[in-house]
Amino acid sequence: MKKIFLIIVLFSFTLLADKLILLNKHEIDPVYRVPVKQSRFLCEAKLTDGKVVQFISAQSMLLVYNDQEHYIKAGFLSSKIKNIYVQGYVSGDKINAKNALYVYGSGLALSNGGDLVACKNMKHAKLFEKKHGGRKIMKFSDITLRLLRYL
Repeated sequence: MKKIFLIIVLFSFTLLADKLILLNKHEIDPVYRVPVKQSRFLCEAKLTDGKVVQFISAQSMLLVYNDQEHYIKAGFLSSKIKNIYVQGYVSGDKINAKNALYVYGSGLALSNGGDLVACKNMKHAKLFEKKHGGRKIMKFSDITLRLLRYL
């Protein structure tokens, strides 16, 4: 009986390890200054000092990632960003943001007005685009600070 319980607990942690979960219900997005909520757009950055900062959207997180010095000086980050993660819209999986694809120009309204929706792979991006529209599918390397500020 104890072995079965242990297996169930370990399996549950394995399932949760691949999902982004809101860590602090009082977290405030450093860019848009609104409360971060559990959603399909939740993103997080792990800092070099071990802290985790969560964001309401990929656009918000990528703005901070591409202008870290500004956010450190302003006191919104305690150290440089080590890793960044997005939640795949279709899959719900936690994805390294540098490996994700981003759909721009969809008909889906994000809470902050952002316009980048993260997807796990091209299949998911095309599926999202088919359902919600989209102008372009972009790789992480295509997203610049200039583009983010324009959006």
